[in-house]
Amino acid sequence: MLKIVMIYKINKNIGGGVMNLLFIVIGTFLIIVGSLVWYFKLLEITPGFNGKNIKNRKAMARWVGVNYILMGCGFIISTIIASYYNLGELLKVIIFTVILYIFIIIIYYGYKKYTN
Repeated sequence: MLKIVMIYKINKNIGGGVMNLLFIVIGTFLIIVGSLVWYFKLLEITPGFNGKNIKNRKAMARWVGVNYILMGCGFIISTIIASYYNLGELLKVIIFTVILYIFIIIIYYGYKKYTN
């Protein structure tokens, strides 16, 4: 519990708080999931996956995994930049949402490309 409080105080000092910590945790989680999908071809852990219609499983796993990794990096980098410039909470949420929607659209087109 003490470590969590210390992390919160450190995060609070760099202009954030719980929201920054949450965005960094989400970004890290996406990087881990992207790595699992890419390296181990675990497409089953992605939402809406249907294995029956895939043309090239290896290429699709690479596409989805790399985009999850990039999305996670985007969350972490945008959180660090927003904390450095002391952007408001609302602007942080808007940036987070825009990054999320951009990568959802990119991943959707990848699904269309690698499925029948």
